Amino acid sequence: MVETYERKVETYDRKLETYDRKLETYDRKLETYDRKLETYDRKLETYDRKLETYERKVETYDRKLETYDRMIETYDRKLETYDRKLESYDRKVETYDRMVETYDRK
Repeated sequence: MVETYERKVETYDRKLETYDRKLETYDRKLETYDRKLETYDRKLETYDRKLETYERKVETYDRKLETYDRMIETYDRKLETYDRKLESYDRKVETYDRMVETYDRK
């Protein structure tokens, strides 16, 4: 009977050794995955910083575009004003031309 128990204990010991080796293997795999995860985390942090930089650049460009749009609107209004002034001067010239014609006929 003692032999039977000894064999059972040996069997359990072998199983435990097998489980220990598997556990060591899993531990190494886990360490590898942890290192990979750390690497990916660092890469992600880098990409996050780059994204923040690009977002700030986009905001800057948006503000510049808005500024340029306002400048274009301002120039358009100035052009309209100059057009009206030119039309006014054209009318004055026409009026003076008619006056000169009238004086020339007399």
